[in-house]
Amino acid sequence: MTAIYSGSAIAVVSSATATYLVAKVATTFKVAVTPAVVLAKKPFTISVSGLRPQATGVVTFKVGGVVLCAAPLIGGAGKCTAKAQSKSGRITVSAVYPGDALHLAATIATSATVR
Repeated sequence: MTAIYSGSAIAVVSSATATYLVAKVATTFKVAVTPAVVLAKKPFTISVSGLRPQATGVVTFKVGGVVLCAAPLIGGAGKCTAKAQSKSGRITVSAVYPGDALHLAATIATSATVR
């Protein structure tokens, strides 16, 4: 950034330059699956909350490498509806936030049971 003073009748023209480094903010948030016990092949909700209200972008929800759904962030939260897999068992759902101009990327996981 450069500041310039144009001078006056009693002061000379001058300028100064300074460099600033803006660091991104660490990202933390919570992810939840509702209901905690999901019925096979039935829809369920995945939500993310607790991000800073200024965070922008989309959180992608995955099981393994498969994308279930994606939720745009509004006021630090978002949710979407996904369809459960056909086999029973415990699944790990990852919420992937890619970061933005001010916030670092982060991935948080939770688990749910499919019946």
